Amino acid sequence: MKQSFIMAASHTSEFQWKETCLVTDHPKTQREFFFRKYYDFFKQIGGGRQKILEVGCGRCTIGQYFARDGKDVVCSDISAHAIAIAEENFSRANLGGAMVRADARRLPFDDDSFDLSVSVGLLEHLELDDMRQCLREQTRVLKSGGMLAFINVPHKLSIQTFFQKHDHYHRERLRPAEYAAACREAGFSRTEWFYLNPFPLLETRHEYFWTRVYQTIYRLRSWFLAYPMKSNRLISQAHVLTAVKE
Repeated sequence: MKQSFIMAASHTSEFQWKETCLVTDHPKTQREFFFRKYYDFFKQIGGGRQKILEVGCGRCTIGQYFARDGKDVVCSDISAHAIAIAEENFSRANLGGAMVRADARRLPFDDDSFDLSVSVGLLEHLELDDMRQCLREQTRVLKSGGMLAFINVPHKLSIQTFFQKHDHYHRERLRPAEYAAACREAGFSRTEWFYLNPFPLLETRHEYFWTRVYQTIYRLRSWFLAYPMKSNRLISQAHVLTAVKE
């Protein structure tokens, strides 16, 4: 599937992010690399879970990977524009999946509907009470034994924020442990979090070079780490929150 996405850093920026493909086995850009490795991580921790929900899906990159893997995928987002993009992406890639415009705080799904719920960069958009309601909805729509796996973007200094002229992400101000506590309050009995992604998203015109460098480092890390994207607070670009509904 070939598509052209140009993401301007700002309305006055001289720099633009360019995407040529959303789902690929051979990433050529940093973003392609990140989303592919995020999917590999979700797939690894998700085990054989079949019914997948991507919440706050945006263009639904993670959902596309799951659909390509033969999973039963539902993608939801509050934005009609995002859902339209997701639908177009699935159509161009000849993938099956359901696109649903929905508020993450009030999901239009039955209780006990999904085996795995994933998201990249959702919770940091929500105020505290809304975030708690979102997590309660996750507890409701997940089956017994179902898992939540959310990647959140922290508000902290990092290599990425230090070197970039423009920050393209909403960033949360809660500590990861506070998200885990909110999961327990929402009814999840097993929660875990850790820092993720030691690779900064660099504003560079040498995308392919840095993507190859990151791929090489990732392969080396895979020799001694169960999760090669696992990181530490100093150099991480995100953290992952997992929780299981008993």
